[in-house]
Amino acid sequence: MEHDLPPPYDAHDPLVSTGISERGSNPTDHDVFHIFCETNRDYQVHSDRHPRLYVRAHRWNFTKPNLVIYLCGQELDRELCHCEFREKTGQCDIGILKSPSGESSTMWWSDTDRKIAISKLYRFSAVVRAGHGNDSVYKTFVWKRTSRLELVDEATNNVAAIAPDVTFDHPKLGSLEVLVPYGLDFNLIALTTFLSICERLRDEGS
Repeated sequence: MEHDLPPPYDAHDPLVSTGISERGSNPTDHDVFHIFCETNRDYQVHSDRHPRLYVRAHRWNFTKPNLVIYLCGQELDRELCHCEFREKTGQCDIGILKSPSGESSTMWWSDTDRKIAISKLYRFSAVVRAGHGNDSVYKTFVWKRTSRLELVDEATNNVAAIAPDVTFDHPKLGSLEVLVPYGLDFNLIALTTFLSICERLRDEGS
């Protein structure tokens, strides 16, 4: 798989500058992320339309975020987003980082409600792209577990993403299919919240 996208691209677009492309942003297109477990319980994320991602889990290093998503390259020095569990408040902070230099500026944050079991609710709020213009709207999304994990728009009850086949007994953890054209920042936040839930489920089962 080719990791680096060829020019031309808009170098002033921070998300594109980090190596993530807006190719295939047609509303009829779906992004599917295939997630594989490493032997050290890190993750690799593959997609047909985007560069490969690496997710590092810092379980015992309390000075670093619990989950950090990197753009794969020769070195893992291009952080795209991270998740940090805050045990005292029962919340999970998730940041979308736009600066490729490492001096990141947070695009937006969301709080995941961890007080309720995943069989009921995991919630976060985010500003997402509306349509093809520059307009944005504030939405709240809820992870629900039925026969699969579903990310649902709380206001409309529309399914924004699904994870149909999560397993911890196979090198492939599962897949995440994003069904809405809210942009790559939303895709990253959906992926990060999904992986943070998987981390908690793995810890509970270990």
